[in-house]
Amino acid sequence: MASSENAHYLASNGIPEAGILEVRKKKMRIGRTGDVRQEVLRLVEHEGVFPRTKDHKLYEGAPHQLEDGSKVICGRGGWRGALLAVVTYNLNFDPGLSADFGKLSNAWPGAETLNPAFVQVGSRSAVSQHQLIAIAHKKFIIVADQDCRYIRIDCYDGQLSVRPARREELGHLLVLRAEKYLDTHDSLTWTWYTLKRLGLLSLWSSLLAERLQKLKHGPVAAQ
Repeated sequence: MASSENAHYLASNGIPEAGILEVRKKKMRIGRTGDVRQEVLRLVEHEGVFPRTKDHKLYEGAPHQLEDGSKVICGRGGWRGALLAVVTYNLNFDPGLSADFGKLSNAWPGAETLNPAFVQVGSRSAVSQHQLIAIAHKKFIIVADQDCRYIRIDCYDGQLSVRPARREELGHLLVLRAEKYLDTHDSLTWTWYTLKRLGLLSLWSSLLAERLQKLKHGPVAAQ
């Protein structure tokens, strides 16, 4: 059975804590107060269930996108996943809880996910970002702090567990994401060089090699 709390905030040390700020008047704000990029999500009913809040924090809910493309937080219903809020500028993971793969060029703090964040405020290539991540039941994400230390966060019935990420897990995630979404020279070459820095060029797929070759630049052969 799913836990009654499935909305979490990632503390600076890498430990998820229950409750996501800031909820007021049936709306949740993602991003720094006063920032014009701040996103506001309405909290709405779904199948007779409302998101659960207390003391201006969201404790239970589910992500939902309406037909007009707008995003809302609805009642959780039978969703077994979790919501995780990540604010990148103060992330400083406990070294015993995280993995250090050395300095990766153009690597940025925040969540590395297969699919885009449900809400992303600030560029992924920025020090300061606000993210709201939807993690499905039995799935995981990888998060980096300001010093390129990496953790893996797993979801099971709305609850989150944390352990040091493995470099192979990061490499596989980067390849799957590239195969699904990336089609520019810069993004594909960044993936190739990051795999090289991780010692994981064996993961570079023939699909990505062919895609990059068509762009007529950079490394083109599967390793």
